[in-house]
Amino acid sequence: MCELVCINTLMQGEGCVQSVVESIAYADSFHNTKNAFDAIVVARGGGSMEDLYSFNDERIADALHLAKTFSMSAIGHESDFLLSDSVADLRASTPSNAMEILLPSSEEWQQKLDEFNLKLQRSFKILLHQKRAHLEHLAASLKRLSFENKHHLNSLKLEKLKIALENKTLEFLRLQKTLLEKISTQLFTSPFLQTKTERLNRLDNALKLAHAHLKLPKFGAFVSKNNQAVELEALKMGDRIELDNEKVRASAEILSVDKA
Repeated sequence: MCELVCINTLMQGEGCVQSVVESIAYADSFHNTKNAFDAIVVARGGGSMEDLYSFNDERIADALHLAKTFSMSAIGHESDFLLSDSVADLRASTPSNAMEILLPSSEEWQQKLDEFNLKLQRSFKILLHQKRAHLEHLAASLKRLSFENKHHLNSLKLEKLKIALENKTLEFLRLQKTLLEKISTQLFTSPFLQTKTERLNRLDNALKLAHAHLKLPKFGAFVSKNNQAVELEALKMGDRIELDNEKVRASAEILSVDKA
């Protein structure tokens, strides 16, 4: 959530220069503290050159130059160019433009979320493709070995690969969760992003399903209901479920449930 703090400052006339210098120094005094500002914006609307001339003063330029906090100069109209614009870290053509730069529009956030979604899908597909190719390579190598060595290497290499694959998948899921939590924390007050958040949640569920498939026992089947993982204890008579393994997908209906 963005918090704006306005510091009462004289922006023209006698005493303007000293007032601006003191306000810049005050805002910068919070640098490297828990209350530090992300940016200092020196801004005022348009006026005559006489009204704006204070911002050509060397003392204001020095204050901006010495400030450790990121600074932005947004004085007057787009056609007005003052010494403070040259010294600040960034110049905005108008005060309104300064806010547009500091606070991206909802369309930009939506575009970033779409790009993030595509990157997640591509990265996961690449990861699965690489691991599948590795497994196929190991399988082909095992066929060329004797029966005794095949059994030994099958236990050794495949177990090592299983651990590595699980670690990679968990790392990927943790990264996705961290990024989703960061975005959710920053934008939880933005209703227009609710749809995008639901899409990312569905992607998270799909990743969990994929992870569950990776851990599927050799002679077992993965049980899901409505495309979501489900435990046997949660099933009721009449539920329709899907059974999957690496080769077959089957549908079934629960006729009875006997609990121990």
